[in-house]
Amino acid sequence: MSQIPLATPLAGIKVLEFSHTVMGPTAGLVFAELGADVIKVEPAPKGDHTRGLGGFGAGFFAAFNRNKRSLAMDLKRKDGQAVIHRLIPTADLVLENFGPGTQAPGKSALLSGGADHRRGIVSDLGRAAG
Repeated sequence: MSQIPLATPLAGIKVLEFSHTVMGPTAGLVFAELGADVIKVEPAPKGDHTRGLGGFGAGFFAAFNRNKRSLAMDLKRKDGQAVIHRLIPTADLVLENFGPGTQAPGKSALLSGGADHRRGIVSDLGRAAG
């Protein structure tokens, strides 16, 4: 029996994901499942905090971050920021879901990259308009 090829309508699209918990990683997962190259940027050295969850949350990281590449980076350091500055011009979309008033780790790097590097920013995921 032959396999039916998976539809990958977003093949060729690169997404940089700066997100945590469930809502942001779920959005990134949808892009990845549709064929986008999703690079999840995690805080160094331990990575996304959901990697270490136990109990009912033990599978969160694997479930919401499958089909993504991962990069652990200390964005408070200049060398970490330099890596992000090199990645941003190659991305079609930047995804972030940090709370109101919280500076998403990659947002300042993205915005300082200049308008020609900003193809798309998706933010405020999971928060009701208020």
